[in-house]
Amino acid sequence: MDEDERVDGQHLVENLALSRSSLVVWGAPEERHARGWALTEADVVLDSGRPFGSLLYREVHGGRTERVAVRWNNVEEQLHCFVVNRKAPEEDRRRLELDARSRAAAFMAIHAELGVAVSGHRVASSGVRAAAHLLPAADI
Repeated sequence: MDEDERVDGQHLVENLALSRSSLVVWGAPEERHARGWALTEADVVLDSGRPFGSLLYREVHGGRTERVAVRWNNVEEQLHCFVVNRKAPEEDRRRLELDARSRAAAFMAIHAELGVAVSGHRVASSGVRAAAHLLPAADI
């Protein structure tokens, strides 16, 4: 797929060591970005496939900064994003947490898409499904 075949919201990941050297993926929707805030630092990694880190935002008018923690909750099996400063106004917390959740979820989804591209071959796919316990029981 080349750049002309993409639709708004998709991003091209290039130079993959595969039979295909690029992949089109969906990015974080810009309409979920916190208006009036700019992302100034992103320190998020995947640890065993789960996100961990933080995002730093700067208020465009005013210069205030807020850090949003990003982590995977292993008990609830879901992504958690929260403004570290609990004294931040509730509306700002809500908007920044939604923004961070959207970006972190896109980060996870892009990594998943890359994994599918690498392990999408039928033989590799069955191994991935077996590791995730997604193969139906043979004898029920």
